[in-house]
Amino acid sequence: MLRLEKMLEVPSRYYEISVSAERIVGLKVTFPQDHEEFYLDLLDKDGKLVKEFGRDYQLQRPSHLYRGLNPFEDGTGRVDPLKILGHYVTLPFQATYNFVTLPAQKRFVGGLRQSLDHLWEPTSIAATADRLFILDQQSSVLFGPRHYFENTDVSLAVFDKEGNPLKKTLKTGADPGDVNLSEVIPLICAFEDKLILADCGGRRMQEFDLEGNFVRVLADDIPGRIVCGYSDFAVGSSGAYLALISRGERDWNTVGRVTFDGELTMHNLGSDLGLVSGLAVSEDNVFIRSRNEILTYTSDMKLKERTPIEGIPEDGYSGDWHIEPNLEFHQGKLYLPALHFGEWIPTSDRVSYRGPSQPYIFQFSTE
Repeated sequence: MLRLEKMLEVPSRYYEISVSAERIVGLKVTFPQDHEEFYLDLLDKDGKLVKEFGRDYQLQRPSHLYRGLNPFEDGTGRVDPLKILGHYVTLPFQATYNFVTLPAQKRFVGGLRQSLDHLWEPTSIAATADRLFILDQQSSVLFGPRHYFENTDVSLAVFDKEGNPLKKTLKTGADPGDVNLSEVIPLICAFEDKLILADCGGRRMQEFDLEGNFVRVLADDIPGRIVCGYSDFAVGSSGAYLALISRGERDWNTVGRVTFDGELTMHNLGSDLGLVSGLAVSEDNVFIRSRNEILTYTSDMKLKERTPIEGIPEDGYSGDWHIEPNLEFHQGKLYLPALHFGEWIPTSDRVSYRGPSQPYIFQFSTE
C-alpha cells in the first residue's frame, strides 16, 4: 500500500534523480544568458545539499558572427545594405581565422572529452552504493573556414559516491558496446552488479558491469520507438522495463519488458492509464505514474492498485504544481521530484503574484 511519508525540501528543481543507500543524486539545468549549464547535486537522504559537481563548459556559438543562415535579415523583413557590405568585408578574415584555429579547436574539444570531471550535457544518471554513473552527450561546435559544424559524441562518466571522477568510457557507434545516437536520448539504470543501457538509436538494450565494461546485448530490434524521457526506464530483479511508442501508431501506453535472459514481452496499458510519466521497479512490483496517480502492477504487468498523489488535482494538472516524469525506487521507498510554483500573494491594487517556488522530492512508503 502506497503512502506519502515525506515531502523533502531540496535546493533545486531536478529533472531526474537516482537514489542509493546514503545519497540522492539530482540532475538540474540552469539557464545563463546564452546557453544551458548542467549540474549534478549530491544530497543526503533528508534532501540537504552535500556537493554540487559536473558543469557544462560547452563552446558557445558567437551569435554576432553567425545569426542563423541569413546574416542580413534583422527580423522585420527589411534588409540592411550595410550588413551585406560588412558581411562580405569581414568574411575573408573570419574564414582565415577559423581555418587556422580549427586544429586547436579540435584538440580543445578532445581534451574536454577526456577530462574526467567535465560533463557537457548529462542525459541520464544512475547510482549504486559506491558509484555514480552519468551518461553524457557532447554536442560541441567547431568553426570551419566558412561555416560551423556540430560534433556529437557520448561517454559514460563514472564517479565515486562522493562525486569524485574515476573514469570515462563508451563511444558513439553501431557496434555492440557502442551507443547508437539518435534524436531520442539513451538511458541508463543500475541494478545489483549490472548497468543497463537503453540504446534508443539502435533500438536495443545492452548490459555493462559496474566498471563500465561491455558485457552483452540483452535485446536488439526492439519494436516501436523508445519514448524520450528520463523516467521511462527502470530495472529490477524481474527485468528491465521501458515505455514505448508502438510502431506505426501514436500509442504511448506500451511498456516493454526485457528479462535478463533476453526475452521481450510487450504490454499495452491503454485501458489503465493516460500516459506513462514515470517507471520504477521493486522486487515484486512495477510502479507507473500517470497524471495524479501511481499505479502498482505485478512484475508481469497485472494491475494491483491505484493510489492518488496527495494534494494533486484529479486531472493531474495544476497551476500550483509541476510533477517531473521521473519515479525512483530504493529500499521500500518511492521518490518523485516535483516543483511548487509558490503561493499567490495579493497586493494592494488587487493583483496577485507568485511567491518563491519550492522544489520537493516526494517520498512514499511501499510497505
